[in-house]
Amino acid sequence: MTRYARVKAAGKHQPSMADNISTRDGSPDSDDFEELKALSKEELMNWAEWKIDQTLFDISNYDKVAGEIAMTNAVGWGVDVFDVLDVEVGDDEIRARVEYQLCGDQEDDKPWHGTAISGEATAVISPDGTVDYREITASRDLGEYDLDSDETDGDIYRGESMTPSAIIDPIREIKRYFAEHPKKLYDLNPRRFEELIADILKDFGFDTELTKATRDGGRDIYAYVKNAVTSFLMFVECKKWAQHNKVGIDVVQRMHGAAKAGGAHKAMIVTTSFFTLPAQNERRRIEKELDLADYDTLKTWLARYKQGLT
Repeated sequence: MTRYARVKAAGKHQPSMADNISTRDGSPDSDDFEELKALSKEELMNWAEWKIDQTLFDISNYDKVAGEIAMTNAVGWGVDVFDVLDVEVGDDEIRARVEYQLCGDQEDDKPWHGTAISGEATAVISPDGTVDYREITASRDLGEYDLDSDETDGDIYRGESMTPSAIIDPIREIKRYFAEHPKKLYDLNPRRFEELIADILKDFGFDTELTKATRDGGRDIYAYVKNAVTSFLMFVECKKWAQHNKVGIDVVQRMHGAAKAGGAHKAMIVTTSFFTLPAQNERRRIEKELDLADYDTLKTWLARYKQGLT
């Protein structure tokens, strides 16, 4: 999951073609626009993610989002998380579909009307490097366990589907619902997906901690075991991507490097999509240091709740 730092921090990364065709401020020269078109899909996704990271907060100035912010009593807004879902290259522009979440800080002594806004937008990147956001959707998150889908929320919490276990343990009931309707995972916003994965990992015996809303350098969740006998730390990155948008080897290598640099014993990438063949081969090469969990793996994990194994 990509995160936006309100105060940007420097980070190391492997150079790529996308680095070589960028100016110092990150915008492509007009002469280099053709070279951007020549990038592989993975390289272009990475470039678009980097470019959007610099400009996404501008979306708060657009009417759709500004109107939602105005209805809250929150201040200090910033980008919490975002995902680049897809990217297309046209003759004179690059269009990237983005899923985002903004977060603010609730003002003291004022009524609570939400501190998070989620939605999607299309980032249109021109040859001169400017970014314009179009086709914007925005909605406030008004519930602790609002799953961004009235159907999902209703099926879990309302009507005849409500069971005693839902009253006692609503989180378990949520996981059971996704076990029966795994495609509803795509209705979750990125932060809710991270929370779900963190809770599943707890059921596997880990203590978990979600990272804060800053650029985390390749980790969304700390999963660890610490007792009198041993200690173990795993960095987990969550990619709530569409099925056709497979996670590539560059993401795997970056995550592996972040885990080693951060002192973790292992890394894991969890996605609602799948992994490219090069990514799977890379995992085999470093299987003691990295695990991959795709959509099919998620369905297996969730099936445990349908079978009553947790």
